[in-house]
Amino acid sequence: MLLFVPADAVLAIGLFGAWAVIVGVFQGIGAASLRSAARSATAARRTGSGS
Repeated sequence: MLLFVPADAVLAIGLFGAWAVIVGVFQGIGAASLRSAARSATAARRTGSGS
């Protein structure tokens, strides 16, 4: 993105911050999904309905 926009320190920091927030949200969604899948797999093993 910085290749197309003139170099400005405030803009660069703002773009990096926006990118970091988006990546953080995706990391949180991934962690919640993984945790949910692990809990359901554990519950399936406890009830004996797994393989």
